[in-house]
Amino acid sequence: MFVPDALLEQLYTFGSLENTDRGVEFALKNRLKDATLTELLDVQIDGASVPREEMHLFMGDGETYSAGDISDDNAIDFPLRRTLHVRVHRPPLETGKHDIEIPFRAQPFGTLSFSVEDSVSEQDEAVKRIPRDAD
Repeated sequence: MFVPDALLEQLYTFGSLENTDRGVEFALKNRLKDATLTELLDVQIDGASVPREEMHLFMGDGETYSAGDISDDNAIDFPLRRTLHVRVHRPPLETGKHDIEIPFRAQPFGTLSFSVEDSVSEQDEAVKRIPRDAD
């Protein structure tokens, strides 16, 4: 099934790319149609593929998957409006723009791929906040 690139790019949550103490993370949100993720084929950051054993998906409800565990027999429900976080174990990205490419298989669509550009911003450890009461 053909899905236009502009529509596929809506899966990516822009501004979600960040360095963490466990690797690099970004978020995908299903803004298209109920689907089932049957395989995460690859994640490329700036043209470099991440080994499948170093890719993990977090579903927000406590479910965690390794990319290698996802298959037709062990598919992930990805209904409309659900968010999943992808973590890749790799060194931190430099501040600035980065290209991300994500090919995957999903039912009822088949094999799809999209590319986006997102940025890692500098983390300001000393963010000033307005004090608030606990109640």
